[in-house]
Amino acid sequence: GLKLIDIRAVLLDPVDLRLKNDKLDVRRAEIREGARRFGWKTRRKKPGADKGPVKRGLGVASGLWYSLGRPPAGARVDIDAQGRVDVYCGGQDLGTGTRTIVAQAVAEELGLKTKDLRSHIGDTDWPFAPSSGGSKTAPSLVPVFRTAGYQLRLRLEAEARKQLKLRPKAAVTLLDGKAFPRGKPAQSVTLAQLAAKLPAAQRSVTAERAPNWKELSRIV
Repeated sequence: GLKLIDIRAVLLDPVDLRLKNDKLDVRRAEIREGARRFGWKTRRKKPGADKGPVKRGLGVASGLWYSLGRPPAGARVDIDAQGRVDVYCGGQDLGTGTRTIVAQAVAEELGLKTKDLRSHIGDTDWPFAPSSGGSKTAPSLVPVFRTAGYQLRLRLEAEARKQLKLRPKAAVTLLDGKAFPRGKPAQSVTLAQLAAKLPAAQRSVTAERAPNWKELSRIV
């Protein structure tokens, strides 16, 4: 139902009014950051101060579209012995970029560019994805593809430590198709060299979408 607000609240600064009544920490942080970037606190002139009939000012507004992303959703990420990475998704692309975003999520984990990956979508032989609609495709799929990319990265990092003869917990960076000790790019091996040494079963990763963070779940 409607939430009654004391009439004195309408005299509050519009940003302060929203911060006072919005209980979600994430959205409050977004409002503060938006106000900072627009210079809300230092905005010039009082209302109507411009000369002539045309007035210019700075306003604030906020909106909400509930996130419908949630399980079930799956992902599969493969790397072949030549170091080429493929991502597989049963979902569709209605022009909103599904093919791109699933590759992008994995590319960021592996230190690659999105164009370096090959996306395969729209086949029921591949991991389950939600129907395309209601703003649920991207928030359902991206977390699980990031998880799959992260799991593959861990396998590649472990193999890199072997090939580079590093300590068991030494930090490894993956970047531009190579792996190297953090801060030492000259001592590198390629992803192809790493993948070629992995057993075939270790070159394919599947993952399932985890539940939403508890605070976000309360508003959907």
